[in-house]
Amino acid sequence: MDWSPETMDAMQSWLASATAYNWGPHETDKLNLFVAHVWHDQRSKWDEGRTREIFRSKAQEIGSDPDSKHVLYAIQQGLSNGTMILEFLTQLAESDKMQLLTD
Repeated sequence: MDWSPETMDAMQSWLASATAYNWGPHETDKLNLFVAHVWHDQRSKWDEGRTREIFRSKAQEIGSDPDSKHVLYAIQQGLSNGTMILEFLTQLAESDKMQLLTD
């Protein structure tokens, strides 16, 4: 995946907060912003296995244990919610209905 520096920053902002036992409305907002960056960069769904590994690696980089139950939960929530949003956007794009979001 070829994500921009802005996308990587948005991912780190969400992941650092979500893995710090801080899940709440702000983490959902951060996740949604990150997923919007992903859409901007690739205009398609992500590979969940590859994305999971990126999340685990980044969690470890910021000092969290990627195998702890809390971090695994945060990663799974991010993957699940992100996949749902990206699948929705992909479906709209493939059916030429993206204008529904802007009209």
